[in-house]
Amino acid sequence: TLDVTVRVSGTEVSGLLRTAADGSIIMDLVQKNETVTENSVVVTSGDDQYPAGLVVGTVRFIDDDAGPLFKIVRITPAVSVGVSGDVIVIRP
Repeated sequence: TLDVTVRVSGTEVSGLLRTAADGSIIMDLVQKNETVTENSVVVTSGDDQYPAGLVVGTVRFIDDDAGPLFKIVRITPAVSVGVSGDVIVIRP
């Protein structure tokens, strides 16, 4: 499963990036009162094992009717799921 803490770039809106039952990528646990707009960039928050600021995708759709407390934000991934290869991480 995919569980990564993320935020909408340039805001304090945060949530948990997960794989939905249909295989799509969602930003879950976003509070209903938070403002999220389509095409916003979603990045890692740095609150877990991933460093802050890695682009994971863009907001495709906001489902405000997902529940009484939270909305679900559907994400278009920054990288195609079929892409594979090596990654080099350079740290200061």
